[in-house]
Amino acid sequence: MALSLSEGDGMSMQKSMNRGTVIVGAVLIAVGILFLIASVLGRDVVKGWWPLIVVVVGLLFFLPLTLQSSGWGAFAIPGSIVTMTGLVLLFQNLLDAWESWAYAWALIAPFGVGVGLHIFGRVAGSQSLREAGSVVMKIGLVLFFAFGFFFEALLNVSGSSATRILWPVLLIALGLWIMLAPVVRRRQNPAMEPSVKAQTWTTSAPEPSDVVVPAPAAPAALSVECSECGAPVLEKAAFCGRCGARLAQSDMLPDERH
Repeated sequence: MALSLSEGDGMSMQKSMNRGTVIVGAVLIAVGILFLIASVLGRDVVKGWWPLIVVVVGLLFFLPLTLQSSGWGAFAIPGSIVTMTGLVLLFQNLLDAWESWAYAWALIAPFGVGVGLHIFGRVAGSQSLREAGSVVMKIGLVLFFAFGFFFEALLNVSGSSATRILWPVLLIALGLWIMLAPVVRRRQNPAMEPSVKAQTWTTSAPEPSDVVVPAPAAPAALSVECSECGAPVLEKAAFCGRCGARLAQSDMLPDERH
C-alpha cells in the first residue's frame, strides 16, 4: 500500500528537519569553541569541563521535539534529568563542591522530572501534564532549599563562610518571591482580580397565579323555636325534631305558624 504525503505535510517535515539540523550544528559549534578556548589558554578542558558532555547528551533528547508531534514530547523527561545532572556535575566540578550532593539531588529529581513533565505537557497540549510538572518542580525547589539551608547554613558541610551566608539570603529571597509573586501576577493580568457582584434585593408583587383566594364561607344556618314545645329547630325544617309538630314556612313569623 503506497503512502502519499500532502504538500503541507512535506513542508512541515522539511521545516522540522531543518530546525533539528540547526540545533545539532549550534551544539557542535559551541563545543568546538569551548575546546578551542581551552586549548589556547593551555588548560585541560576534559578535567574541568567534562560534565558538559553529559549536558550535551541531555540536550540531544530534545531533538525529537522539533518533529512537531505530541508523541515525541516524552523525550523531554529523560532529557531534563540528564541535562540537570550534567549542570549539577559541572557546578560541583568547577567549584570542587562535591559536598553539595547532600541537597543538589533535588535539582535532578524531582525538579528535573517536573521540568520534563511541563515541557511534555506543552508539546502534547495537555493542561494536566503542565500542572503536574509545575507541582513536581515546586516540590523539588522546596526540597533543594530546605536541605541546602540545613546542610550549609546550619551544618556548613562545605566549610565555606560564603555559602553559609548565601543560603540565608536565598531563603529570604524565596520568601519574598512567594509573597510578591501573586501581586505581580494580578497586576500583569487584571482579569485575575476577584470581582464582587453587588446583590440587589428587590420586592415584587406575586404573580396572579400565585395568589390563593380563600373560598367564601358558607352562611350559618338560621334557627327558630318550635311553637309547640319551644325547641330550637332549623328555619327551613318542616317538622320539629322533639314533638313532631309541623312547622310553618321559613319566611313566616313564629306567631303566624298554625
